[in-house]
Amino acid sequence: MRRIIHLRWIGTAILAALVLSTSSTVLAQSGANDRVEVALQRTDEALAKARLVVQESDSRRAREVLETAFRIQGEAWNRFRNSRLVEAASLTAEARQLAARAVNLAREDGALRSRAGREIEQARRGLEAAREHIGADVAGAAQRLLEQAAELIERAQVKFGEQQYEAAFRLATSAQQLIRQAVGMSGGSESASRVLRELERTDHLIERVADLVSESDNPDAQAMLDRGRAVQTRAWDAYRDGRWPAAAAGTREARNLANRARALAQGPVNSDNVARALAETDRLLDRAADVVAESGSDAAVSILERARGHQAKAHDLLSEGELRKALAETRVARSLIKRALRAADPAGVR
Repeated sequence: MRRIIHLRWIGTAILAALVLSTSSTVLAQSGANDRVEVALQRTDEALAKARLVVQESDSRRAREVLETAFRIQGEAWNRFRNSRLVEAASLTAEARQLAARAVNLAREDGALRSRAGREIEQARRGLEAAREHIGADVAGAAQRLLEQAAELIERAQVKFGEQQYEAAFRLATSAQQLIRQAVGMSGGSESASRVLRELERTDHLIERVADLVSESDNPDAQAMLDRGRAVQTRAWDAYRDGRWPAAAAGTREARNLANRARALAQGPVNSDNVARALAETDRLLDRAADVVAESGSDAAVSILERARGHQAKAHDLLSEGELRKALAETRVARSLIKRALRAADPAGVR
């Protein structure tokens, strides 16, 4: 009798252990399910936000990457529904990384698109003004240069339409160089050439300051820059009319307003503001590092290393209290980071 009771007790204990073991496995499986499902939902949210950014940018590169991300995320959900949790987790992580990549490309192409568009418009204005000053009856090398510049501008417009913004930018700036040479070669046009260079210099300054003002969200800086743009537009009109002294005076005033807008956007040069500027460059550097590493571009890696050097120097200068020098170094670093990103993915530039 005791043996029977003992055997029953052992059987009950074994059964209880089996039940507990099965319950633990079910609970563990349920916890894994929850974690993977949360990751999938996070990726869905990231993809939805990325879609808005990409649609606004109209970037072909970003669209292609985002389409791949959506396709991989769909496969991740399929694996999840089939209880292949490890594969689902891996795929959704990949989709989320691609979504971030698409956003970076969209923002980069948006900035390139804006720059290229401004350079093309500037080249067109310069060509129009040069033709008025040189005149159709002037033959020889100056006219040939203007014809070449016109061809480059048209090619730049084609590249722009194909979303090859880096190529469009380079073609437009090359056209501007030919226009300056043509104006300089035409008889008695030395003053026109000099004023044209000043106008272009101010245009480039306004372009650089515009991004800084936009990032600062400072209404006074924006108003100052808008005034500068209006004065610069009048200076270009004076140049086309042959009123070169008025054009020169106007573009100098516009440059002064742009510099004042930059000062307002940057705020006072103190340790807090400089530290914030360096921190922003650090964040940009971290984001760019992944993009450059994935590209496999030696040129991009080299440029990014130069950026790291300038940023390290900026931190050293900040620690030494050299605020203006630190600010200048971090600006150089930020410019190099943007160059590295363009080199990492030039969008088929030839």
